[in-house]
Amino acid sequence: MTRIMMLGLTTVDVVHVHTDAVRPNEKVRAEHQFLAAGGPAANAAVLAAALGFETHLVTALGVHPLAQLVRADLQDHGVRLHDVAADASGPPPLSLVRLATASAERSVSSLNDGALAEHCVPTRDPALATLLLGADAVLIDGYYPELLDAYHAQLAGHDHLVIDLGSWKESYAPLLAHAAIVAASADATLPEGGDLLLALMERGARVAVQTAGADPVRAAWREGEPNGPLARQAPRDGARALHRESVPVPQVEARDTLGAGDVFHGALTASLAARPHDPLTSHLTFAARLAALRCRHLGPRTYLAHVPSARGGAAPTSHPS
Repeated sequence: MTRIMMLGLTTVDVVHVHTDAVRPNEKVRAEHQFLAAGGPAANAAVLAAALGFETHLVTALGVHPLAQLVRADLQDHGVRLHDVAADASGPPPLSLVRLATASAERSVSSLNDGALAEHCVPTRDPALATLLLGADAVLIDGYYPELLDAYHAQLAGHDHLVIDLGSWKESYAPLLAHAAIVAASADATLPEGGDLLLALMERGARVAVQTAGADPVRAAWREGEPNGPLARQAPRDGARALHRESVPVPQVEARDTLGAGDVFHGALTASLAARPHDPLTSHLTFAARLAALRCRHLGPRTYLAHVPSARGGAAPTSHPS
């Protein structure tokens, strides 16, 4: 079976839904509330598992009662957990989310990895290293730098490493040159500024991608790769012309955009794992369709009922309903 590994953040997401954004000093009754595991790596793992793949999440949770809630949510959705802060007694990161359905906009506040970062000092587990080496694709979200350091050799040597670049973190720097795809959010920037896709290519990424909400996904790679843009090339010739391409995004009535980018990255990683020789645009189109599907459904898990199942170990190509 196709195996996918996700390394990074898991949060406890408390979501309150309102029609309109809550104004300062206003007290209102929420129309809906949801409690679920969140975070870039965790949300991506839930999607990959829903597609039918063997999905592992390497993250920090601990033994706090809130950690048990998200642990149960992830396991109920088929995600196999590897907790690198298993003895931590403090609460995991808690994200407070307010969603306004009239605009599909949300506000999020969180400690992110700050809540458990001091407990996330993993020693290299040989069994986990073997799982990483044998995975068909690996996604990292940049959280828990000590985790990335512990398994740097396995990550750097992987042909199908995907980096979720939501916002710049120094932990990305040692791995950018080893990534098959660096997928950035619309708001992402690099310290040197300028053209984000070009800057990622100059740092060594084989393929640089940037999402932009309902606007097309932009991608860039060097022209003339003999085995396609996703093939590992050695050495790389930075003098070659940069090829750019845009992939349209399905236009849907968005009700809830929370985690849509995470779904995009999970679907992109799953598609790359299952169909590594497919064109890049095929992977991006599949990911964009799943992200659009997420936006159509209210709540962090309701969209999963409409996710197409994988058949024969390959990502489905049909358009999700």
